Amino acid sequence: AIARNEATQIRYGKDSPFLDIKLPCGGRLDLLIIPNPDSKIISEAAKNLNQRRPISLRFSVAGTVDLTEGTHAQTERHEDNFIAQYVPKLKLRVVGRGTEPLALVRLALASDMEVWLQSPDDALVAHAAAIGAKADLIQLGQNLNAGDDPWTGCVLMFHDHDWETDILAEALKSDAFYIGAVGSQKTHDIRSKTLRARGVSELDIQRIKAPIGLIPSTRDASMLAISTLADVAAAFQKAAS
Repeated sequence: AIARNEATQIRYGKDSPFLDIKLPCGGRLDLLIIPNPDSKIISEAAKNLNQRRPISLRFSVAGTVDLTEGTHAQTERHEDNFIAQYVPKLKLRVVGRGTEPLALVRLALASDMEVWLQSPDDALVAHAAAIGAKADLIQLGQNLNAGDDPWTGCVLMFHDHDWETDILAEALKSDAFYIGAVGSQKTHDIRSKTLRARGVSELDIQRIKAPIGLIPSTRDASMLAISTLADVAAAFQKAAS
């Protein structure tokens, strides 16, 4: 394809001319190789994603690549072209103190997510920054004004819940695909009552995932991190589809 500078289609698996490549499922894999796409289109696509805007690209069997208008609910294949949707990288904003936020930050970084820790704990902020997360020191009552976009999840991990009201009220003004907070159902009932008194609507309160995670009543920091990250990942897949 490179030598001819022509778009080339190759099929592996079922009905492929290459007998040495078989897929265990019995299916097939069709590849479209485009050796010389328009670099301006690729740069524009990368720019949009870096600015956290979703894009759709149309790949033609003739060898062209174009940005399409709007986004598509899912990847679409037509006879002569293939449209693929790309969304910004999952960003996880973790706000809290203690061992649980650090465990979640570590796991999210290992999962190649963009991670932002906000904490009143100097040592926690320094540790998170040292392992590759964006990390900021915060104060009680501070307006974080994080501006979470539709591909950002916000997780609160406080055991002293006085911190939560302002942070949650601000997060609920955003388009975050996931907003969660640790604590039991009883804790969440008290949290919800406080938010109602603050003027937060019932519809917004219902956006808060609490108790957080997929595994109920887990107390171990590492297991809570796994439970929470799985919950966030599932919500992201749903939001991005």
